[in-house]
Amino acid sequence: MQPPVRLALLLVMTLTTAAGAQHAPIVGPRPSQVLAVAAQGPLRQPLAIDSVRRDIRPTHWKKGALIGGITIGLGLALSAMAWCNADSPCGEGAVPFSFLAGGAVGGLIGALIGGQFPKEEDP
Repeated sequence: MQPPVRLALLLVMTLTTAAGAQHAPIVGPRPSQVLAVAAQGPLRQPLAIDSVRRDIRPTHWKKGALIGGITIGLGLALSAMAWCNADSPCGEGAVPFSFLAGGAVGGLIGALIGGQFPKEEDP
């Protein structure tokens, strides 16, 4: 083939492909048809997706966090004071840092333990 014929053939193929490649406009997301069917009751009334009543009872996680945070925080702070006084160079913020770090770790552990014990219900 000669170069002008190749160019003409390439031009025709490009124009026909570009004209046929136009699609319908893209529409935003639609809800799933599965959820639409499942959200209707037997009388074709809409139901809530999460209709199960949650039974979450209050626990003693706050008391556990407080007890664990204070206990572990004070214990770590006292051990840092003893360590820093025993001929060991420490920074000035070693004791408050150890109290805060121990309080955070102890509070987390105490909250996890206290969350296992439900509060008694009032009659």
